[in-house]
Amino acid sequence: MFHAYTNAALFHTGWFVESLATQTLVVFVIRTAGHPFKSRPSRPLLIGVLAVVAIAALAVTNLLLAQAVKLWFYRRHALL
Repeated sequence: MFHAYTNAALFHTGWFVESLATQTLVVFVIRTAGHPFKSRPSRPLLIGVLAVVAIAALAVTNLLLAQAVKLWFYRRHALL
């Protein structure tokens, strides 16, 4: 059903977005010498990190929706 290239592209995209989100969240750990859960981050840092993670989630959602619409189109017109 999926071509090998499609699977590889989806994997690479997912890996990139997951890495981006993970490394963005690492900022909370490295911002303080102490325990990261015992001190609150500044509001700008919190907003910035959450914005980057939200954008990454939107990118994945967009990718999955585009793939679903593409499959629907190809099946509807008997192209698969």
